[in-house]
Amino acid sequence: MNQLLLVGRLTRPVEDRQVGDHRVVNNCLAVSRRHRDRNGELQTDFIPIVAWDYLADLLVKYAQKGHRIGVVGRMESRHYTNNQDQKVYILECHVQDITLLESKNGSASKTSGQNHSTPKGQEDYDAIRRQYEVPSQEQLDMRQLAGFKA
Repeated sequence: MNQLLLVGRLTRPVEDRQVGDHRVVNNCLAVSRRHRDRNGELQTDFIPIVAWDYLADLLVKYAQKGHRIGVVGRMESRHYTNNQDQKVYILECHVQDITLLESKNGSASKTSGQNHSTPKGQEDYDAIRRQYEVPSQEQLDMRQLAGFKA
């Protein structure tokens, strides 16, 4: 099973680009480790992320460099040959779902009766998802059980 759950901060400005009929955001997520090193410093991993179409739109509209987000995705590897005829291997997280943990202005807003923070933009997530008619995981699972290709 190839499933990731990451919470971290975006390390670059959020910019999308057009690839054929699709939009894509390539960025990097700074994810702190739980344990400190010998010097008492927290270690951080920098994990490349790729978000397509409605998820790219969501990031462009509601996130910026330094914002804390949560992503669910899968790791994918690819390679290419560079100008020096060397094979370059890339490992990146292809995002399947995003949770915005801060609003565009950088602050977290409280929801009534709950102790966790919910950004203003998260409320539009379902509307954006419906706009692109993205099936839920349950619908995808049902299609798989029925023999359809997702």
